[in-house]
Amino acid sequence: MPRKSSKTGDTIESKTTTKKPTRKRISAKMIQKEEKFPDPLVEEALPPATKEIEPTPEPEPVVHEDVSKTAQDWYQSAKENIASNSLDLAKEELEQAHALYEKTDDQVGIADCLESLGTLHVMLADYEQAESYYQKSLNMKQSADDETGMANIRQLLRVVARLQG
Repeated sequence: MPRKSSKTGDTIESKTTTKKPTRKRISAKMIQKEEKFPDPLVEEALPPATKEIEPTPEPEPVVHEDVSKTAQDWYQSAKENIASNSLDLAKEELEQAHALYEKTDDQVGIADCLESLGTLHVMLADYEQAESYYQKSLNMKQSADDETGMANIRQLLRVVARLQG
């Protein structure tokens, strides 16, 4: 950038330049040239180029305790999706939970899934299917002597009967 001389008032051109740091360029020949690492620790840490990558081992089979827990997770997620009106997703999750509860013969879980499927079908205005799910749930709750559960299902069946007209 030009500046003025304090003695003469003439414009002086500055010829100072800043040097850019130099970088070592890597040529194709350098890349093709096979060099060994000087550090033996680095050599040991790197796998040989000819070694094949081992496949990931298969996951262990699910045992009944894990299946039951997974069913509970599916069921809770479905309940949240019913509350947020994501009915298609909730239906898939309830069906998944129902199947897993059946694998573990969890009667309470099965009955709860059937009740929730009934509620979902009420929201879809499919009252016949809702009534069918509620009736199945009621039968299971009767077998388990679940008085509170039976009272809830009977109330839901009355609601469906009113909606059907």
